[in-house]
Amino acid sequence: MERFDEMVGSGETAPVRVEVESKLLEDAIAEGLARLGISKEDANIEIIDEGKKGGFLGIGGKNAKVVVSRIRRPELMISEIIENLTLLLDESVKVVSVKFNAGRYYCEIDSENIAIVLGRRGKTLDALQILLSNILAKRLGERVRVTLDAAGFREKRKEVLVRIAREASKEAIRSVQRVHLEPMSAHDRKIIHAELANSKDVTTTSEDKGERRHIVISSANKSEGNDENLVISKAPRRRIPTRSASGRRPRTNRQERNDDNNQHSDIQKEPDNSEK
Repeated sequence: MERFDEMVGSGETAPVRVEVESKLLEDAIAEGLARLGISKEDANIEIIDEGKKGGFLGIGGKNAKVVVSRIRRPELMISEIIENLTLLLDESVKVVSVKFNAGRYYCEIDSENIAIVLGRRGKTLDALQILLSNILAKRLGERVRVTLDAAGFREKRKEVLVRIAREASKEAIRSVQRVHLEPMSAHDRKIIHAELANSKDVTTTSEDKGERRHIVISSANKSEGNDENLVISKAPRRRIPTRSASGRRPRTNRQERNDDNNQHSDIQKEPDNSEK
């Protein structure tokens, strides 16, 4: 654990604020900066007492006292943490940008081996984001919101999830069945919920726990439906009827509608024949 904290620069043992006394004000400031391992540009310096030179043999003198603290620069911390976190994973990882917008930090990284950084459906990237958030919170002393992206993966993944949400909702409405999506991360589930939040035709819930937690999309009109479940992994596909034991394909909805129309036409003609 100590080795990990040292590697990621968690700041667990590194002080963020020191109080220093010295005969000279300049010496007190220099010692404070040295203890924190930072430059003057990265520090807040509060002078508690400028000190006082004593008379003969220093009698009546007073030490200078200062408080030196780190200037909080989350952008620099994020870059440092990511570089250390990915050092063993992929040495080619580079931080492209760190921006702050609407209460959240956005960190974009790139790599020569982007597939390793992303992992299957972004699972490795999600894990890195969680570690980054936890370490940053420990260093800053408070929780901050961070989104970690790599080569524009988040936006592309969002487009896929929105398409899945829309197609699955259509399937739920058409079949009046509960549609189970594949297990997803909390980040991905949030996108699905948000996409269908304003729909009057379907509702979304999350079921199961851990790695099996997934979204279930249900038709809002349950009076005409049933409690059967339809499981789909991505976009719903049209189901092709299979042959029955007799070797014939089962009747389709279109064939049944055609039969109903034909029967209706026959019924309309019957009164004319009876009158004759």
